[in-house]
Amino acid sequence: MSEEDGSIRARVVRGAAAAFGGNFLFTAANALLILLLTRELLDPTRFGRLYFAISVLGMVSIFADLGLRKSAAHYISEYDGRDPGQVRYVIRYSVTALVVLVAVSSTLVAVFSGPLARLLGEPAVAPLLALGSLYVAGHALQGYLSTVFQAFNRVEWSATINGITGVARLVLAVGFILLGLDVLGAMLGYVGGFAVAVLVGGVVLYRRHYVPLEQPDSPEPGLGRRILRYSVPLTVTESTNAVDKRVDIVLIGTLLTPAAASYYVLAKQISSFSIMPATSIGYSVTPAYGGKTARENPEKAARLYEEAFRYVLMVYLPAAAGLILVAGPTVELVFGPEYSPAVPVVQVISGYVLVRAINKVTSDGLDYLGLARERAVLKTVTTFANVVLNLLLIPIYGVVGAAVATTATFATYTAGNVYQLHKELPVDNTALLRDGAVVAVVTAAMTVVVMLAVPYVSGPVTLAGVVLLGGGVTGTLSVVTGLVDVGRVRTMLGA
Repeated sequence: MSEEDGSIRARVVRGAAAAFGGNFLFTAANALLILLLTRELLDPTRFGRLYFAISVLGMVSIFADLGLRKSAAHYISEYDGRDPGQVRYVIRYSVTALVVLVAVSSTLVAVFSGPLARLLGEPAVAPLLALGSLYVAGHALQGYLSTVFQAFNRVEWSATINGITGVARLVLAVGFILLGLDVLGAMLGYVGGFAVAVLVGGVVLYRRHYVPLEQPDSPEPGLGRRILRYSVPLTVTESTNAVDKRVDIVLIGTLLTPAAASYYVLAKQISSFSIMPATSIGYSVTPAYGGKTARENPEKAARLYEEAFRYVLMVYLPAAAGLILVAGPTVELVFGPEYSPAVPVVQVISGYVLVRAINKVTSDGLDYLGLARERAVLKTVTTFANVVLNLLLIPIYGVVGAAVATTATFATYTAGNVYQLHKELPVDNTALLRDGAVVAVVTAAMTVVVMLAVPYVSGPVTLAGVVLLGGGVTGTLSVVTGLVDVGRVRTMLGA
């Protein structure tokens, strides 16, 4: 390995470790909040109503961003190091446009919250949507800061503001509910979490990445127009992504009941908790193989992608299999028997966890490689398919039908992204297939061991023991089969 290769890998590892720390804090805080909401503070109907509103707001939030954060990140990555003075204008133009979009979108949500709630068949969520106009603003601003820090290769700050969001949300939501504000208090906690993170992130961005930049006499001609133009395909991707992630919950709440939505939300939350390590890897590695490295040395970029893909597959194929096996005792012991209808949904969603993990280290790289249009077309097609499948399957199979629709269409989207990236970079498919076969063997061995142990689960301690047993078997076999080179990992971490 050359000194430059080692430096890039060491930076990626440090970035992934920092991202993992911040994302772990966010995930742990969010997990504790979900646990308190489901077991202590809200019943399934009120919990489902809260996340029904959040899902609607998440879909609306795209109009407060319109791809600007990803477009800004693209141009920051392009100019950083080549012409840093232009980065100042990229930030100025994108923030100005974002503030205008946020103001318009939030105002419209507040004004039309009542009619929107009635249109969706849930008039009881109107107050949540009205308060959620601030959620729309916070979601857009926090997302912008997180993405821009990633573009500066300061993923530790992206992770930090995510962690701040999670902790502030937990403290504020629980506090407001205990003060008697009930579901509105929970929504206010989500808004407050975004507000604290945006305040901290905004100060850091301004002082450390905006003020120190040299300012040329004028921006490059047409820079603002190019930022907006590149945001168009990203708007398609971001809007379809927002719909794809939340339309299933909205349709369940509309076609079934808030309680049914709560079962599905629980399964999706478990998938979000599980995906955190892949998110950290993707946040750190995609700018590395999608920016300057890909342009100047595509072979190096391909090796980085192969390494990220291999480790994600090594973690998430066994994790998906294990989640299927322990879904029953996990849901009933952790969240309570009233959430047992969520068990088959969790089992189906385990496949979604795997393909989403692969997508985390693939899709953002396409944006940095300038392939936002191709990704947007694919996302539009698969999102439309997801909506159609949900409408067909939910009335017949309920929440399980929604899980099948989401998993199948997201798997198609992920496969398309992998194909596009393979076309752009000289990826060694033979090596990846060989590693995939070894991971499959390791997963099969782990599955046998966990299947034999699951009948002995009688409480939280024995459940944790079975999970640790599965992880231990996977880790040991990964080292024995050569999937993990312990010496190389030590060298990278110590670099």
